[in-house]
Amino acid sequence: MRGVSTARGHRLRVTAVVASAGIFLGSRAAGAQQASTPVQIAGEYSALGLDRGPLEGPYEGTGSTGLGVRVEFTLTRRVEVESRLTWFPANLLQEFQGQGGQTLQAAVGIRGKFFVWPRASVYGLLLPGLIHFTDTVTAVVNHSDVVGGSTHFALDTGWGVELYPSSRWTLRAEVSGPLYGSPGTVLVRQPTPYGDYTVSIAARFVNPWQVSAGVGYRMGSFQDRRVEHDVAGRWEIGGQVTRGTFTDALAEGPSFQRNTALGAFASYRVAPAVYADVGINGFLRQAPSATAFDGGYLLQVLGGVKLGVRKDSYGIFGKARVGVNSQSGAFREGHLPSQGARLPIVTTGRANAVAIDVGGVFERYLGRHLMIRFDGSDVLSVFRGTTIVENGVPIFFQAPASTHSLQMAVGLGWRS
Repeated sequence: MRGVSTARGHRLRVTAVVASAGIFLGSRAAGAQQASTPVQIAGEYSALGLDRGPLEGPYEGTGSTGLGVRVEFTLTRRVEVESRLTWFPANLLQEFQGQGGQTLQAAVGIRGKFFVWPRASVYGLLLPGLIHFTDTVTAVVNHSDVVGGSTHFALDTGWGVELYPSSRWTLRAEVSGPLYGSPGTVLVRQPTPYGDYTVSIAARFVNPWQVSAGVGYRMGSFQDRRVEHDVAGRWEIGGQVTRGTFTDALAEGPSFQRNTALGAFASYRVAPAVYADVGINGFLRQAPSATAFDGGYLLQVLGGVKLGVRKDSYGIFGKARVGVNSQSGAFREGHLPSQGARLPIVTTGRANAVAIDVGGVFERYLGRHLMIRFDGSDVLSVFRGTTIVENGVPIFFQAPASTHSLQMAVGLGWRS
């Protein structure tokens, strides 16, 4: 997509985590924020980095602006349930599923404050939701476009600063970006002497930048939340169920691959606000076909840090991890069928790709030891180039590639 780079979006997420690290490390010295209220309502002005139409300016990332409303419900001094609805009235450049026409964005999730002063706070977001476009290309029939609305699940993460100029009024500035998948389609299929000829649009992930500023008003009676209670324990360990949405590693498949994994996580507090964090996932379904980069069953192993705070029975974190996505049955070599054989012989083997995981973690602590963990991630897989071999002879070099995946996990654990 022109002007919308998933790599740029991934760098935005990495920047947010790194920039927040210094904030997390200084959280012990934070002062007391003003007393809060049960509900806050805010209006905002937002810019979303999708491509504008040809009559509305240059294509490359000019963005679409809109107005929105947010409603927040306070759980603790640092944690709020946030819902938002934003409307972008400008007509976007029409593309297949990924964008087109006007845009509506809706989300409900968690806003967590990492660093709190009397007149300001710095927060992070973990907001699953939906993004809707009113006028996209939804199909191609007989070489003609079929247009209509398209709606996609989106995971929005980011960080921002909130100011408190008075007891009731708040000001906010925020950098974020929704990650969503846009499915592809088969465009042309016609017979030839050598078989059907197919041209397709590949499924892809879109991750535009988003910048917002808003004004809020606190409603209800004030509650003094200056006294906070730390969550005890250094270790966290548990099991998790992960739902992943993947694209074809060669960026050719028109459909997403959705897979469920069973796995485990562990965290250890190495310093105030800094936790070593590891995770392992074994996905339950095989890849639909073997390519030079993927095939068979996926085993994912990740390790890194999560940065944040645990207060008043809740934990809020940004995370950055690196590891490996290991496929058990990628294509290695093909042999033409021998005389009397009907099918070629395919040799498969394990293929490993570097995996970079950036996202957010929200934890709820129950009693002295139990916990529930919610995890949202954009996982980038980076594949090395490989050579395709047929009958022992190298015939083709597959260039290096990278692909994104959207992963959501829920886990049950034990802390001590």
